[in-house]
Amino acid sequence: GKEVYLHLKTRQFHCPDCQRFFYERFAFVESNRSMTSRLEKYLYECCQDSSFQQVAARENVGWDTLQNLFSRWANTHIKQQLNTLPTRLGIDEFAYRKGKKAYAIVLVDLDQGVVWDVLPERDKEALKTYFQAKGANFCANLRVFSCDMWAGFCSVATDLFPNAAIIVDRFH
Repeated sequence: GKEVYLHLKTRQFHCPDCQRFFYERFAFVESNRSMTSRLEKYLYECCQDSSFQQVAARENVGWDTLQNLFSRWANTHIKQQLNTLPTRLGIDEFAYRKGKKAYAIVLVDLDQGVVWDVLPERDKEALKTYFQAKGANFCANLRVFSCDMWAGFCSVATDLFPNAAIIVDRFH
């Protein structure tokens, strides 16, 4: 509950083999950062529950610093979630130009509750190519595939996901 400032002096080393200089690194601070990893994680978690302005005032940290920290930690968090293969995947289209029949596709990991990907068009062949590029392990890992009644979704799921139960979502 108290502000603590650490003033670290890093040692510089020289490698005689490659003739390069390098600095000592610490496990608790990422390179080129002015905060410990523990403090960054704490501030990131605070920002999830409060506004940046509230956290900045309470923790005596600049708003810009919080925004950059939050973006970096959120991207890392999202990448970690996306590196785990989903077992339940939801798919749906949305109109990005109303009245023009211009549709894109959104894929959602139903277990994590995160958007897995957004595809620029609703096309059966493009969708099939996308899932094939993900690999056989991705397709075999899928246990549930939730979609609407568009024939392209069901057809792709039947062809590519041998272990998945195809479920028409509750809104259709």
